Amino acid sequence: MSNIELNTNDVYDTGSLSEGLVSGRCPVDQQRRPGRHPATAGQRQKKLGWSKADNRRLFECYIRSEPERRGYRKRMLDLWIARNTNDELNEVSEQRLADQVRQIKIKKWLEDVEQEEISLRVRNEHQETDHNSTDASSRNRTLETQENSRDQNNTPVEEDPIVPTDLESQEEISPELSVLRDRILEVMLLEERTGIPSLRSCDRAKLRAEVGNVNEATKRIETHNITELNSLMYAVAYVTTERMGMLKKRKERRTEEPFWKRRIKQSIETWRKDLSKIEETRRGNMRLKQRDRERLNRKHRLEENGTLYVSDMLKQKIKAGAIKIKRYDERCQQFQQNQQFQTNQKLFYETLDGKNREGKEQPDPIEATTFWRKIWSEEVIHNEQASWLQQVEKELSSIEVQEDINITMEDIRTGVSKMANWKAAGPDLVQGYWFKKLPGLHSRLQLHLQDCVRQGNVPEWMVKGRTVLIQKDPTKGTQANNYRPIACLPIMWKLLTGIMGEKLYQHLEGNGLLADEQKGCRKGSRGTKDQLLVDKAIIKNCRRRLTNLSMAWIDYKEAYDMVPHSWILKCLEMVGGAKNMITVISNSMVNWKTVLTSERTDLGQVDIRRGIFQGDSLSPLLFILIMLPLTLVLRKMKAGYRFAKEMKPVNHLLFMDDLKLYGANKEQLDSLVQVVRIFSQDIRMSFGRSSVRS
Repeated sequence: MSNIELNTNDVYDTGSLSEGLVSGRCPVDQQRRPGRHPATAGQRQKKLGWSKADNRRLFECYIRSEPERRGYRKRMLDLWIARNTNDELNEVSEQRLADQVRQIKIKKWLEDVEQEEISLRVRNEHQETDHNSTDASSRNRTLETQENSRDQNNTPVEEDPIVPTDLESQEEISPELSVLRDRILEVMLLEERTGIPSLRSCDRAKLRAEVGNVNEATKRIETHNITELNSLMYAVAYVTTERMGMLKKRKERRTEEPFWKRRIKQSIETWRKDLSKIEETRRGNMRLKQRDRERLNRKHRLEENGTLYVSDMLKQKIKAGAIKIKRYDERCQQFQQNQQFQTNQKLFYETLDGKNREGKEQPDPIEATTFWRKIWSEEVIHNEQASWLQQVEKELSSIEVQEDINITMEDIRTGVSKMANWKAAGPDLVQGYWFKKLPGLHSRLQLHLQDCVRQGNVPEWMVKGRTVLIQKDPTKGTQANNYRPIACLPIMWKLLTGIMGEKLYQHLEGNGLLADEQKGCRKGSRGTKDQLLVDKAIIKNCRRRLTNLSMAWIDYKEAYDMVPHSWILKCLEMVGGAKNMITVISNSMVNWKTVLTSERTDLGQVDIRRGIFQGDSLSPLLFILIMLPLTLVLRKMKAGYRFAKEMKPVNHLLFMDDLKLYGANKEQLDSLVQVVRIFSQDIRMSFGRSSVRS
């Protein structure tokens, strides 16, 4: 081999072999030398500190620079220099800003909701600017007309400065997103909606990818009101389900058993017939006919093998065939239960308990509609001249009126986070999953719902529910009162009333209006457990002191369905509820209606002119309010049970509509029952069952 010389590399200052062979590492004495750039040699680059406010400011500059147009990075840098307040970030480059924006998007340093909020705010400002520029252009056209007329008259006119127009072309969206957007717009125009199946059992990775695509597509679709936004959400759900391949018509379940199973069953039946004949012959109870003997000889070699051998062989064949069928049935059941546990655990446990949802009879449509119209559609008004009502109004007159409801982005995020993904939807067919997985629409939700509150009304579709009638006891037949109503309301209405209910609860709690006697709908309470402990303490104290105690249990008849709308509004006014909230509820009451359904069949529509619109988180709180005056009236009575002479009496406990009264004797208990009866009659409610024990 030739001599190997070591030359110096001017670029990296490391050794290299003259024959082109690289050693893989530089010599030890030449490692850790200064970098190639003198400006950065011997020092590390200082890490820039970006705060949350800096990221928001940078993202706003990014949106204002119109990134869909060419040359946006220079515009973004100019905006950043004008708006930056952090001295450490004054000398950043265009590339550094672009990298920071990319990291904001990838690492979610700003949530999607915050990004959408900034984009929407900038877009609204641009629209106002465009409107002003339109007015300015019209004025310019007027000046041009005047200039032309003056030129004709040879009159000199001062020239206006020419404003250069930006002629840079806008970048178009990708063809895939364009097709997706067009399909969503097409579905939005459909007049009738079809049901959308649950996607809980599909491929989650593929579903996330599809949801990300539709999120991008919805950014390019405008909505002007809550109805258009609801149509957009339904269209997104429909198109996503369609692209996932879940909208195909369901194939009818094959009830026919597989051929091999039917063949084995038929063979077992034949073997049993042959076995019966052979056993009877062997015992001497019958003689085989010539034709049967020839068939058995030909099939089982009866004369050659003997009756005992053939009988044992047939028994084993029957047992083997039965075991094979049993093993197949158990495997099918195991597969079905595993799949059911993954998709619908509630139905899985109902099946284990022996409850069968299928096969229940439907009620007669006319009978069911007539029955519920008698309850919901007959409007009544409470007694405005009741003597106790003036006392309650006087006691609550010092309550300050709640501030008007103002829906914020935080309210939207909190309300959406509480939604169940695949719970049954209302007639609009939009489920909670799409509210959660479309964060780009949250800012529009906030704007449009706030518009509804400001206008004091909501569209009719938001207060149109769906009531599913479920049979209670199959042995009682198809009587209308043998069906339990389950209400399903549009998620949009549930979101709005949930926000209003949360703010109303804070108002009631802040003013001490949530009675200790009522444990229904109380946060931090154990509900009936608390009331049972109090009841147990009263009975134990009575037995220890050997004192008298009289008790009465009162249950209201169809309590939620009997409350007059006038009494709901009156209670909201007395407790100082927000005026715009009361206006929304009052105006929407006129359009409250529900569609009765049973076994996926519509039975009829019923207007709700009486009772609480059940199915949302506000309805329990409204029922608490309508029972509050009863607590205030009973508190002023001297009747009740005392734990000691110096203590205040306890005369009632409530859990929603279940009422229990306590008296020191039967006379006190009678007076308490009479007061409750008068109160109930004045608010047009009646007792279902009552019992008195002393």
